[in-house]
Amino acid sequence: SRFGNVGPLTHNNSYGGGFFGGYGLNYGPFYFGAEGGLIIEHGNTTFSDGTYDVKVSKSNTLDLSLRSGITIANRALLYGLVGFSGANLKSRGLDADLDNGRDFNERITHLRFGGGVEVSIVENIAARLEYTLSKGNSAIMLDNADQFTFKPKSSRIMFSLVLHMY
Repeated sequence: SRFGNVGPLTHNNSYGGGFFGGYGLNYGPFYFGAEGGLIIEHGNTTFSDGTYDVKVSKSNTLDLSLRSGITIANRALLYGLVGFSGANLKSRGLDADLDNGRDFNERITHLRFGGGVEVSIVENIAARLEYTLSKGNSAIMLDNADQFTFKPKSSRIMFSLVLHMY
């Protein structure tokens, strides 16, 4: 094995943008809905043993979620959500070895949960602030004699403008 004990990780905060679509119903003050989304992201984490580095990047995420909540004064929605997420992870292996022909590119599924608030700005437009935590399944990357097992988790704070089409 060329890779020794892993030292402190270096992270870059990710950023991105995306599109969501969904359907929801109100029953009195209670809200129930489902939505899906595609987020194009850029962010990475680097693992190092002091000699070699392995950089893992995240490129896009597909989300499917169920939301339920309560409407407050017909202007705000407090909600919780649970769902699944599929994130695409990529790596070039040790020290970004471009010529080894062993690129890692795999979609990892995650359990996703969180909550947020959505506030009406004008009749059909709302602002949403949401926090989610995702815990992913394991993925294995092989690089010569080295085997890396990733079990990613991520958190996301998302601000979005929402167009409601009634």
